[in-house]
Amino acid sequence: MDDQENVAWCPSAKPDRPEAVVLGIHADSDGLTYLDTPVPAAEAVALLPPDVIPTRVLRFAGHCYASCHQRIGDSCGLVTKTALHAPAVEDSSLPRCHLRPRCKWWQQTGADACRRCPLVVHDVRVDDELSMRIANPNVAADQV
Repeated sequence: MDDQENVAWCPSAKPDRPEAVVLGIHADSDGLTYLDTPVPAAEAVALLPPDVIPTRVLRFAGHCYASCHQRIGDSCGLVTKTALHAPAVEDSSLPRCHLRPRCKWWQQTGADACRRCPLVVHDVRVDDELSMRIANPNVAADQV
């Protein structure tokens, strides 16, 4: 991962960002299996068959940036809505995560984000209305 200690990382980044790493694998419908060590996104994506959409099987992390469409001031609107409205995983322990020390979501909402993070997907299914409303940057947290 990046050596810049003051850079906050987003646990729901796009794989095409130069610093992007794989956070985990969407192994099944129960959520994310976190990697013990980060793998550069470009390396992982190159190993996927051409017909596989990377964000359907992998979760990526990358730098948080000021121009992100989820950004509200200095905060991440996505994690605010996720922590307020998304269900938490049933296991109350926090998942092991190599990103946590630099994670914007952890910095902003702590354990509330971590208990929901395994269930977050980058490509939201259109039949999942709650997730669609949470992911939509035009929907305020109190309107979800």
